[in-house]
Amino acid sequence: MVPAFPRSLAAVLMILCCCNSQLVVDYDIALFNGEVSRLATLVWLSPAYCLFEKWVEQRGGELTMRSSASVQVELLREDNATFVLPQRYSVPFCNDFSPKPAAVSTPLAYQMGPNVACIDGSCIEHVLPGQRFRVRYIIYSVSEEALVTTKWSAPIATRDDPPSYSSIDADTTPRSGAMVVITTVLVVALFLLLLGFASMLAARSKFAR
Repeated sequence: MVPAFPRSLAAVLMILCCCNSQLVVDYDIALFNGEVSRLATLVWLSPAYCLFEKWVEQRGGELTMRSSASVQVELLREDNATFVLPQRYSVPFCNDFSPKPAAVSTPLAYQMGPNVACIDGSCIEHVLPGQRFRVRYIIYSVSEEALVTTKWSAPIATRDDPPSYSSIDADTTPRSGAMVVITTVLVVALFLLLLGFASMLAARSKFAR
């Protein structure tokens, strides 16, 4: 027979685990304004609209105040290193047109780059051209409890660098050769023109005598 105390302790632990388990949801993390939002060292992401409402719906009631919660943006780089955006954001309403209290200020977009922070706060790294990140949003309560987390997004990449000068030179080599030929012809023509002008002056001087 199993003693009552271990069974009750196991039940309490199970209840605590269930209460503290955060909700993981499907969520479409998108660029703020399509391809225009992708630059070489930063990407503009659409805010976490309606994510708080998803959590409220799943939990069956609003268990924490929106104004006291915050959104953290986590990034997973291709080498599996994890970063966060340096700042947290206020929790937005479900769309841009919902009435908002004056105290709540929601940015139009989340700026991923040009710098990101290591998840333990020990370093700052630069976002580089052509890098790919997976992104997820996490809403935290005022007591730093993770309330709801999105699944990792599809890879989001920054733009590649523009062509280097060396590649431009390599691409324009035929035209550079043509310019050399044209320059040579012009120099020879100018020399012949000057030679003819000098000969004409010499002839005039001879006839004048």
